[in-house]
Amino acid sequence: MGNNKTLERTHELSNLIRRYPHLPTRWLGALMGTTKYHKVVLSKYRKAKLVTNHPRSFAYRKPAHPGDFPKLKEFCWQLTPSALALDRGNDFIPAGPHFEHQWLSSMVAASFELATKEIPNLTLVYPHHILLHYECPSNTRELNEPWFPETSLGVLEPDSPVFGLDYNGARTFFVLEIDRNTTHISGEQKSAIETKLRKYEAYFDEDVPMYMYGLRTDQLRVLFVCTREQRMRHIKDMAARYIPDNVLFMTHPDFTDGEAFPLPNSRMVTEDWYTTSGTFNILTHLKQKEAKREQRREGSRAEATV
Repeated sequence: MGNNKTLERTHELSNLIRRYPHLPTRWLGALMGTTKYHKVVLSKYRKAKLVTNHPRSFAYRKPAHPGDFPKLKEFCWQLTPSALALDRGNDFIPAGPHFEHQWLSSMVAASFELATKEIPNLTLVYPHHILLHYECPSNTRELNEPWFPETSLGVLEPDSPVFGLDYNGARTFFVLEIDRNTTHISGEQKSAIETKLRKYEAYFDEDVPMYMYGLRTDQLRVLFVCTREQRMRHIKDMAARYIPDNVLFMTHPDFTDGEAFPLPNSRMVTEDWYTTSGTFNILTHLKQKEAKREQRREGSRAEATV
């Protein structure tokens, strides 16, 4: 029995690394609820060449004071190709060549999962859960790239699959967009933010979430996470012209040489996001939806007793 439990925990760790490439050690520990065990397993994985670290993730931190010894930056982890071939877990943040973009995407997505560890009755709806749901069209499951939907303006390529949160049956869904100040905001270039916003406008206007995943457009929001506040405000103003009701914004520290990684947190769920005209709190929204569901249930029960 003990060996089975150990195998389950070990597999849980490899699944986390697969879901969130380049996630730092402390974040993996927070997701597993351990302080030491995950470090022991990571050490064994590394000896077995099942995990590796990106060179940028363990650069030396600059000393705080002259004469201090430099400190080793926390490790970030990814599965090796051989481990990916062995592991049959479900992806969340797709693997890619850009460490900084991957790191930030994983950090943001993992914040949602951490919230489910801290908040009772809150669960994460993983991308594969959406595909397996009875309301998701079977044609979508057969696609090689179900998360890169076709619109009238071309293929939309978000930075994450669609995922969601469930609070006592009340659900809301999201897709991530990470902005690290590496692309133009306006213009006709394929990589420009404005080009992507136009595609999102078509995505919602053409009801793509419904015919691809069985989701209503009012259930789905685009989460723009930006590393610079001024740039976030520019994108927010532009988004107001294209998808004013389906987009949220938040800033997040970028990966910077010489700085420590952020501590594990659930701020993506618990803190306020910006909308194009105000603020929005995901947890509060879910609780309000759940309260309305309960009111409807009570009304139905009252009618049934009349």
